[in-house]
Amino acid sequence: MKKEELPEFDAVIERVLGGGRFEVKVILAEGKEMLRTAIMSGRMRKFYIKVVPGDMVKVSIPLAGEIVRITYRYPVNKAKVRD
Repeated sequence: MKKEELPEFDAVIERVLGGGRFEVKVILAEGKEMLRTAIMSGRMRKFYIKVVPGDMVKVSIPLAGEIVRITYRYPVNKAKVRD
């Protein structure tokens, strides 16, 4: 059975609400932003991927839902400072 394709948007973690929930600022295509409650996908929990406030993530938004699902965390640019 093929899973339903949900629209995906970029978002920024604003704060941790506890209980595996986060408040995220979703960046829409028109440049508008909206605040939503988000939960992590099962695969992210399975592999212990951590997210903290300020992280850039990808979220999928169900058509009739208030809670969005975090599906991907963008890598942080870890450039080393050379002496």
